[in-house]
Amino acid sequence: MLIKSETLDEIANAIRTKTGKTETMTPIEMARAINEPSSYAWKKYSVTPHFTSGSKGDFLSYITSDSILSYPVNGQKGDYWYELVQSNVDWGEVTLTSNQTKITVNHNLGEVPKWAGIFPNEKVQSWNYGSSYTTALGLIKNGAKWQQIRGATLYEESKTPILSNNSITFDQSYNFYPLTYYWFALGSPKSLLSILSWQQIGDLVLKAEQGTVNLSNYFSIGDTKPVTLTTGETIELQIAGFNHDTFSDGVTAPVTFIMKDCLNTKARMNSSNTNAGGYPASAMKTYVETNIYDKLPADLKALVAPIKKKWYTTYNDVNSLTEGNYNVWLLSEAEVFDSVTQTIGSGEGTKYPIFTDDASRIKKINGTNDIWWLGSCYRSSSRYFVIVGSNGIVSYDAADHSSGVAAGLCIRSGNWFENITWANGTDEEICAMVALADAGVIDLTDYWSVGDTRTV
Repeated sequence: MLIKSETLDEIANAIRTKTGKTETMTPIEMARAINEPSSYAWKKYSVTPHFTSGSKGDFLSYITSDSILSYPVNGQKGDYWYELVQSNVDWGEVTLTSNQTKITVNHNLGEVPKWAGIFPNEKVQSWNYGSSYTTALGLIKNGAKWQQIRGATLYEESKTPILSNNSITFDQSYNFYPLTYYWFALGSPKSLLSILSWQQIGDLVLKAEQGTVNLSNYFSIGDTKPVTLTTGETIELQIAGFNHDTFSDGVTAPVTFIMKDCLNTKARMNSSNTNAGGYPASAMKTYVETNIYDKLPADLKALVAPIKKKWYTTYNDVNSLTEGNYNVWLLSEAEVFDSVTQTIGSGEGTKYPIFTDDASRIKKINGTNDIWWLGSCYRSSSRYFVIVGSNGIVSYDAADHSSGVAAGLCIRSGNWFENITWANGTDEEICAMVALADAGVIDLTDYWSVGDTRTV
């Protein structure tokens, strides 16, 4: 089967039909439409005064959209003000076949709920009060006690809520009747970073690179996203700064991620006690490329782009500063601390905004505060590299000692489709690439050739 130019409009229209969109979609919206969840919700407000810019007015309603770009995350569009709702929420139902004083359910918040509640699915006669209520014997957590719901009134229960990071026990003085009950659990607000796919994040990064969005309106310094390496180990990437690093082609990288904590396994900077050649010549450089970059999941690895970094390659020579390109890298002393005290110079970058005090510099290994490596050579010896102590204070250690490993990386959209062939790409990947070509963003002849075949 050969791709034909006249089919581009048909495929693009099919995507629009699938997603229920009738307007012309941007290339980014097209590419995202394949897998984007239809679960984005906003609070809609009037704008005061008299629909002019500046502030939100009265709450009007909730609205939903299948695109994160439909409305501002927190701002004005047209005559209204919008705020994205990002709740960490779980809910479910449970059916009783006999009277029970307790109901225990499991939730997937991964934290102790801030709020929880349970309600019957129909009116029920209360044996204690002899009248019908819309929601009788429902419970809702309010502070340190359960509040029992009888009609439209809350009554404080004597029972203390039993909530954990994976379960809730609804407990009261009266029986839960043999009915179906609906329960909910609300946790801390989720960051937008945690709920978007890497492709969606990459799309926003591309728009930031093009100057059409400001990433700080969507994400915050310190936002985290879990990443499961192909080894099965899970790390957490954390936003360290915006517009801080530079891609290998000289363009500013819109966002930089670093590991919140270290890999589970410690490693040495070098097999022998030397810092000769600095970080670029170290065994650690190969170690992070092999054990972090090479082990990233495919959707993230496809977005990682090389960044320019400078390192002193001779520990006591300020003129030995050397620049290179890195997909992943150890941080330098200059990138972690306000000023350098252990490095021969300050040319190895500037501090990331995430590092504000000693506590912010502490990293864990298997849940325990520990020492972690920086890539900077110690200025007074050919045997040491700089470290961050378990207390967040700068120090140094022998190159052949083992310490924690935490790396940084940047992403750049557009890389995800470079290895997708006409023969082996999924239907969704093929459609997304055709949509980008339809909009003039890419030229399909750069990726596919006349005569390529595909089994359908």
